[in-house]
Amino acid sequence: MKIEFPIRHIQNNLVFNKNGDVWCYFEVDTFNFELLKFEDTDIHIFTDNNRKIYVGYKLKQTYSESKEKNAIKENIVSFFEGFASQVNRSVGLNEYSILKNDISDYMKQSNNIKEVLKKIMSVKELKVEDILINYISSLTIYSNMNIEGVIIEDYVSKIDSTIIDMENENTIMYIDEEDEKVLYQRQFVVRSLVSPEDVYSLLNLSIPVVISVRIYNGLYSIIIKTHANEYKDLLDKINVLYNSAKDINITLFSPLTDQFNVLYETILGSNKVGVDYTIKHILSNSKEVNI
Repeated sequence: MKIEFPIRHIQNNLVFNKNGDVWCYFEVDTFNFELLKFEDTDIHIFTDNNRKIYVGYKLKQTYSESKEKNAIKENIVSFFEGFASQVNRSVGLNEYSILKNDISDYMKQSNNIKEVLKKIMSVKELKVEDILINYISSLTIYSNMNIEGVIIEDYVSKIDSTIIDMENENTIMYIDEEDEKVLYQRQFVVRSLVSPEDVYSLLNLSIPVVISVRIYNGLYSIIIKTHANEYKDLLDKINVLYNSAKDINITLFSPLTDQFNVLYETILGSNKVGVDYTIKHILSNSKEVNI
């Protein structure tokens, strides 16, 4: 199957998703959740073994975005030009129009957040290329591929040949029919821990680890995933992850049949399911599983 790509446009460091939300993303040098909070904004923090830390903030809807638009033609920016157009067909970005004033408003919100963060940490806006590569690598079997010097069209071609399926009720399987390669991925939701920042130490493991944190109305939703090219190797890595998490008092569980929903929550800016769903639905309806 091909999963629905949840994004309709990317502009500068702004991500517009199909739910109508707009997020701004930055690269920062701290994993301290308290320092990264901004007012009552929904937050997404993403990192992996490469130690790059991305933080996104859900922006407030502009006035014209919240009402039906009746704008003169020259005040509309028609997206899908330049760099982003290369991935249109593969990742499902739609041609989309938005008011120039709305873009300006969202950028002002983003710049305001950046100025606040700059006072306490190193921060820079993500570029369109950074965001697209993150999306593309998160949805292909080449998710652990070194992206330095890689032409983005190479990733696009891989997405076209990749099928996403379930190996079993809690394991996602990515299949590249062209190269006959397979990647197995298991995603875990953190059930309990002492301090949210403790999950960062899991990046010291020799196995691939991706961490996605959603902060919403004071609630934390933390998803951790690992992957391998062989299923038996994945089981070994899962054992390492479980045991290492247990050593630092983190309890993990793998949600049954909800793997696709959890996957969306790890994608930058998507918020397709939402933190509220992840915490309340998965915790109440899923059960602890043994590998």
